Amino acid sequence: MAAIAADPKSAAKPEKISDLPAADWVFRGTPPKSREIQWTSSASSANSEGNFVPAVFVLRPFQQSYDAVLKTTENSCIRDLRSELKSQKLEPVPVTCPNCEAVRYDGPTYQTTIYSKMKGEFPYIVVVHPTQSMPATITKDARSSSAQ
Repeated sequence: MAAIAADPKSAAKPEKISDLPAADWVFRGTPPKSREIQWTSSASSANSEGNFVPAVFVLRPFQQSYDAVLKTTENSCIRDLRSELKSQKLEPVPVTCPNCEAVRYDGPTYQTTIYSKMKGEFPYIVVVHPTQSMPATITKDARSSSAQ
């Protein structure tokens, strides 16, 4: 997610951006009156029990890059992400959120905020925000590992 968010050159080219996340995402484009680029999980997206997992992946313009936002109903996605951030020795910092629980992790080139127990359609939201310039080229390997 961090690599996708940091590449404004790719995000500016719709023919390139539509295939950035993994194959189990469906490109939805930009909704009317919005600058966000959206994908939704496909029918093949399933959790460990084989149930469909509704999710939305959004690239939201922010200064010279994009914030990558994942909205999901599946707690296991958040558990896996927290484990990965912990394996990178990043410490969780509580974030004030009146209607949810939130923690922030500061990485070397990105900041990840995880919101949980949100009200509404998606109780789990992850926002990855680039904090400094990252390489302008996204490789196929970076796309597949970042979008998961």
